[in-house]
Amino acid sequence: MTPAASMTRTDDVAHLSIRELGQRLAARELSAVELAQHYLQRIDEHNDELNAFITVDPDYSLAQAREADRLLAAGDQHHPLTGIPVALKDTIPTAGLRTTAGSRVLDDWNPDADPPVVQRLRSCGAVVIGKTNLHEFGYGGTSENERFGPVRNPWDPRRVAGGSSGGSAAAVAAGLATAAVGTDAAGSVRIPACQCGTVGFKQTYGRVPTAGLIPLSWSLDHVGAITRTVWDAELLQNAMSGRRPPEPGGARGWRSPLARMAPRPDHLGASGPSRVEGLRVGLPRRYAFDGVDPGIADCVRKAVAALTSLGVTVEEVDVPGLELSAATVYTIIAGEASAYHSRWWPERAEDYGADVRGKLEAAARLSADDYVQAQRVRAEIAEALAAALEEVDAIVTPTAPLTPQLVGQKQVTFGGQPRPTTGGGVFTRFTAAFNLSGGPAISVPCGLTPGGMPAGLQIAAAPGSDELVLRLAAAYETENGGNR
Repeated sequence: MTPAASMTRTDDVAHLSIRELGQRLAARELSAVELAQHYLQRIDEHNDELNAFITVDPDYSLAQAREADRLLAAGDQHHPLTGIPVALKDTIPTAGLRTTAGSRVLDDWNPDADPPVVQRLRSCGAVVIGKTNLHEFGYGGTSENERFGPVRNPWDPRRVAGGSSGGSAAAVAAGLATAAVGTDAAGSVRIPACQCGTVGFKQTYGRVPTAGLIPLSWSLDHVGAITRTVWDAELLQNAMSGRRPPEPGGARGWRSPLARMAPRPDHLGASGPSRVEGLRVGLPRRYAFDGVDPGIADCVRKAVAALTSLGVTVEEVDVPGLELSAATVYTIIAGEASAYHSRWWPERAEDYGADVRGKLEAAARLSADDYVQAQRVRAEIAEALAAALEEVDAIVTPTAPLTPQLVGQKQVTFGGQPRPTTGGGVFTRFTAAFNLSGGPAISVPCGLTPGGMPAGLQIAAAPGSDELVLRLAAAYETENGGNR
């Protein structure tokens, strides 16, 4: 798939996967400095149209690229991310590079230390190419930002890119970064990935450290990867995860956890359909397609049929309370966001955009009882998911029920009723449950609607089942020609 507008596939290098670029870098057909310069030029050419980046500092990025070239030239075993340009959502602090969270509140903050997740990426030789635009403080689902302007969708710049990690998804889709990192408390990696036609993956809660990041919700936040392929997502997430500490100068002896599923650690699709044959996936009965855009529903049904052709058994499942997931997530977010923002709120209320200011005003009226009841419902939904996942290996749904709305559009029609575009639970209908459970979930592109916008298939499973989710997604991606 390729975004419409002016970001067409005339530039092969900008749209290569991590694996493909890694091969060129290792063969010295391309230097890390040349690659970084290439992306910096594309950002300069296209960011005015998409508004995907808030901060780009060529000196900062090129210094990292020169160090990556030194590691590559040394000939030692280097990490597959060495020299790869990665964009970071602007709630992820970076030492020496402005971090704003998309807000006037932090307009001029220049952190003095990298959090662990950035340390791990840097230790692998990744090149931070810039900080991406987002919904202010990650508190919303459209990435329309009052301070820095809206992120626009590369497939149709009249439309939003989804949120809250919209700039990260738009950057990857448009070829302004090879991969990107976002955060996800209710679907904020998977939804923009779906709506921009990329892969979006969040691991089991806690596997990637959130320490030092600007939080939306401490108990729901996940760090996630937005990439072109499932292999790229697995690689990026593994580099950020807590399985092993970062090693200065590059990680030696790195081995993909998917190596057990394929003949080589750098090739997910080699063993093809046999890797998923016999697995069972559940489709939530009376929920998976209720109110879903017909074009998206058709794409997802075809994707489910493709899984069955790979030997996967698809069964209908009941998950009681699933319809309460979005409201439960928003209540928990409100309580935890209110606690975090108490350092600035309400004294600096006017420094927040009207959208987030309204959410924080409402959050201040939340009672302790409201928060505790939401946590109780959370436990019930997690238990219902666990029960369903004792019967099947994974659950599949659409990622988002509707295509992205126009920039500035305040309501969408869902189930025959007008609903707000952010905070109303429409776009997080399928994603929020897996923030409540903490289980892994991935969105993979599964076609285009008749209107030419991407649709996404979500595959999710029980906590700790990350490899299973990746295996299903990789098999589907391989069978259907990947994302390019």
